[in-house]
Amino acid sequence: MKKTDNKHENYEILNLIGYGLSKFNNDFIAQFGFKTKTAFYNYCVGLGICKTTGVVKNRMDLFDFFFLIMGEEAGGKKVTHTFIEKFK
Repeated sequence: MKKTDNKHENYEILNLIGYGLSKFNNDFIAQFGFKTKTAFYNYCVGLGICKTTGVVKNRMDLFDFFFLIMGEEAGGKKVTHTFIEKFK
């Protein structure tokens, strides 16, 4: 896949992985046969999808906001966004 603009060369697959991690958390990685996110991240690096595990983590973080409901866990971490807090 040729790199165009400023998009990562595996932009689409990273979006799908990030979405799956954020929405389904550990159930997503279990479908690939992994017990930890770290092992799954390293698998993605090993396949050449990205160069570092941070790329996968950051992509998951991009989607966390969509699955966050008033401070509940999204992507395996508890977060409360200031934006949501203002409208409570």
